[in-house]
Amino acid sequence: MQVKTELQILERRVEKLHAKNDLKGLLPVLDRQIELDPDCAVHWHNRGWTKRRLGNLEEAIADLDKALELDPKNADTLQERGEAYFDQDRLTLAIADFTAAIRLRPYDSKLYNERGMAWDVLGDLNQAIRDFRRALALNPKNSAAWSNLGTLYTEIGKWRRALFCLNWAIRFDPKDWMNFLNRGYLYQSMGNKRKALEDYDQAVRLGPKEVHTWGNRACLLAEMGRLKPALRDLNRVLKLAPGDPDALEMRGCIYHKLGHKTEAARDFTRMLKAERTARPNWRFEVRAV
Repeated sequence: MQVKTELQILERRVEKLHAKNDLKGLLPVLDRQIELDPDCAVHWHNRGWTKRRLGNLEEAIADLDKALELDPKNADTLQERGEAYFDQDRLTLAIADFTAAIRLRPYDSKLYNERGMAWDVLGDLNQAIRDFRRALALNPKNSAAWSNLGTLYTEIGKWRRALFCLNWAIRFDPKDWMNFLNRGYLYQSMGNKRKALEDYDQAVRLGPKEVHTWGNRACLLAEMGRLKPALRDLNRVLKLAPGDPDALEMRGCIYHKLGHKTEAARDFTRMLKAERTARPNWRFEVRAV
């Protein structure tokens, strides 16, 4: 079979597998494309994109490096590598790639939002606010930027501004569980437990497979003294994330308050073992991409 013909067949297979979201099935096809046409930057980009979503970040970055070696001014590849660096908490490198992509696509709202996220995690809140605002100036309907700016204002205690932003985030994307989770966290921080619970309930309805939705609601319910409902939510957290030390600690405390000493001791023991490996803390608000 001629190389050109085989590449055309492989391209159709890539489209079908991508439509099915069969990322593992994609890899051998992408490997073959690169074997046949190693000087095509798109093939390297696509394999890097796929490996990142499969969690193979180092291999993803290596493929994206090769793609940029072949096509150094590709904004999509710079953005993808920046996102991979962000996933690794290599924030300075992420910011550098987002900045390079912005030079090539200066009117891309999403790029400013992503760079703002990196600045925020790095601790430069002024730069983060500038980037989120720039994202919104370019696209006032960018729900993720509204949500991220609102969450940042929550962090620094500017609650009226936070509420304004999160209300707009929900208006533009009322089906995103993160928006309701973040506004619920804001209401909880403000002491408005009723509204916080309403938003957490909606976050759970929209994101029933997300650890954060159940975890944040469990924290609020426990704070309200509603221990049995909190316990049910924590059980759901531990089904989604078995061995999560934060969930085990809180569930152990609730068992202890309810007088279930054996169950409490079991969870505390499991928690101490689980803490040997670091995990993200689901008690805090999350960010939109």
